[in-house]
Amino acid sequence: ANDIGIIKLVKPITFSREIQPICLVDKITEPPLDTAVYVAGWGNTVYGMWNSSSLVLRQA
Repeated sequence: ANDIGIIKLVKPITFSREIQPICLVDKITEPPLDTAVYVAGWGNTVYGMWNSSSLVLRQA
């Protein structure tokens, strides 16, 4: 749960409309009401079935 990958790049990134940094928040931070939030990943697709990982990136 909550897997995060960190990579070291050979050269600096130029930020653009499509490439932006993100902030990692603590466990108690909540978004303001009426804020659209998204999650994406390859995790389990069925609760309790540890072999139900998706082969494609999913967004919820």
